[in-house]
Amino acid sequence: MVAEFTSDVAEYLFTKVDTSKETYGIKQVLMGKHNMVPLSPTVRVLPAPRRRNLVGVAAPGGRVENLFTVYVDVMIADPLAGESQGIRNVELLANQIEKLIHADTTLGGLLIHGFFTEADPGEEFIQNSSFRVVRLTFSGVSRTYLSA
Repeated sequence: MVAEFTSDVAEYLFTKVDTSKETYGIKQVLMGKHNMVPLSPTVRVLPAPRRRNLVGVAAPGGRVENLFTVYVDVMIADPLAGESQGIRNVELLANQIEKLIHADTTLGGLLIHGFFTEADPGEEFIQNSSFRVVRLTFSGVSRTYLSA
C-alpha cells in the first residue's frame, strides 16, 4: 500500500512509536491534541496539511505527488529535574524518536521517502501544567493516481 492520505502516515508514526514506547520510557502516545493533562513523557502525533501536485498528464485519474506533513510532539513534565535537565531530557527523547523513525525512511513502503525536517524546542502549558516540548516535523512524499 502507498500512502494517499495524511492519516496513513500519521497512523504509521503513531503505531511505530506506540509499539516502542516501553523501550524509550514513554508513558503515553496520543493522536491529536488533547485538553487533558498528559502523562509524562508523552508523544503526540498531529496530522497536518497535505498538498498534491499533478505529475504528468492531467487526464482522468492523473498521477499526483502527495506531500505529507505530520507533527510529532515529544513532551516531558518533570519539575524536580530542573530547567536545564528538563531541556536535556526532552531533547534526548526527541533524538531517540527521530532515530527510530529514520531507521525506515519509506515507512514500510508507504512513501518514496520521508524524514524529520525540523525540530523545534519549546514549552507548552496544559491546564496550568508546564511541559518541555520538542515538535518534530515529519515530511514525506508518495505518488498515487487520483482514480486509484
